Amino acid sequence: MSKTEHKLYIGNAKQELLNITNNSIQLIVTSPPYWNARNYEHSQQIGFNDTYEEYLKALGQIFEECVRVLLPDGKIALNIGNIYNKDNIEKRTYTVNLVLDLWKILSEFKVLRYMGTIFWKKTTSRNGAVLFGSYPYPSNFMISTALEPIHVFRKIGKRKIPKEVKEKSRISKAEFRELREPIWYLNGTSKKAHPAVFPNELPHRLIKMYSFYGDIVLDPFCGIGTANVEALRLGRDSIGIDVREDYVETTVSNLKRIKEPAAISIFNHGEDIYE
Repeated sequence: MSKTEHKLYIGNAKQELLNITNNSIQLIVTSPPYWNARNYEHSQQIGFNDTYEEYLKALGQIFEECVRVLLPDGKIALNIGNIYNKDNIEKRTYTVNLVLDLWKILSEFKVLRYMGTIFWKKTTSRNGAVLFGSYPYPSNFMISTALEPIHVFRKIGKRKIPKEVKEKSRISKAEFRELREPIWYLNGTSKKAHPAVFPNELPHRLIKMYSFYGDIVLDPFCGIGTANVEALRLGRDSIGIDVREDYVETTVSNLKRIKEPAAISIFNHGEDIYE
């Protein structure tokens, strides 16, 4: 395998995306911070202590930059789930429909076309989630959030792919059939290094499905670099962005554990601080 390149930016996604040129990214695989769910202890984080409207507006601005950097026929694979919140008036729990609201934001971009939704079923979710609501009595069962959608959108246009690149990216018939199934049963992950990590198998599958060998994969909320690691495994270049310097450092460590040739660079406020 030839050496792949992996660029990591420390900073907020909206600002750091400006470093990426138009029409240069084949695939964006990401799971943005959930609204008011986790405190990442950074002044530029999104979602924590924001109103819901502020949160959606901020993500909309970031998605606008994501669309700009996508190649024609490039894909966005957005993993997001619904969350529970407490009503300030009734003081009762309700479900915030992030799944629908973020789908709406992406669907409003005129250059994007909706391709469908994959559902990730967390096979190791905590049993306690099943009892959430009015347990042990009717009638306020809160529906489990253990099933998370992955919305897939395509940017209009076409690009030519050399035959040799297509062959390097070939998928077997059996795997092709498996990947196109609408529900994926995947184990959850440890939250020791990061409180919201999707399993490696999730970006691994999406990268195989929606990019070619040598393409660039972007995660504007990369956390500890799960998508970047799987891009490296599959012979793709990658770009990751995160506000937390310690998460980016963990991403570097995770990339280095993969025994494949790779060039890794870190940029902090536009300055290359590691190579």
